[in-house]
Amino acid sequence: MFRKKSLIAFFIFFTLLAGSNVRATEINFDSVRVGQMSAFQSDGNYFSGVLLWTPSYALAENFHVGLDLGGSLLSIHNQDQFLATEYIIKGIYDLNPRFSFDAGIGAQTWTNSGDTFLELVTNGTYRLEEKFLMGIDQIWLGYAFINSSVLVTHELRVGIGFNF
Repeated sequence: MFRKKSLIAFFIFFTLLAGSNVRATEINFDSVRVGQMSAFQSDGNYFSGVLLWTPSYALAENFHVGLDLGGSLLSIHNQDQFLATEYIIKGIYDLNPRFSFDAGIGAQTWTNSGDTFLELVTNGTYRLEEKFLMGIDQIWLGYAFINSSVLVTHELRVGIGFNF
């Protein structure tokens, strides 16, 4: 049921984007985040990478709505790794030209079982003055809570962002 509602929310989001008369600067489809993830579970901790496509749409000068679509490698009970895909809808608030804060809700699907779990995320972002090394323009720090029936997972994430 939760998965169906999430997919409907994403469909509405992209329908609004496609049907709106906005300037290109209000829509950002070319933003990607990569980073390191530290996951804490009751049966142990592990480290992995995370890759996210993070499109966004400006609703106001300081407020955007966006998505986190991507994945990472996970492990439960210290067994084989598997891909965890995630899809989040989030609100993004620019505190000033350099710092922003976002919070969102969505789901994470574990490919080893096909189960989908509630995911809550929050991130802080620092935007650099100038892009460097292939378009790096931000540093971000985040937290994700995954409410799995198997294990509750807390993820701390840190990484860089690109705008192409």
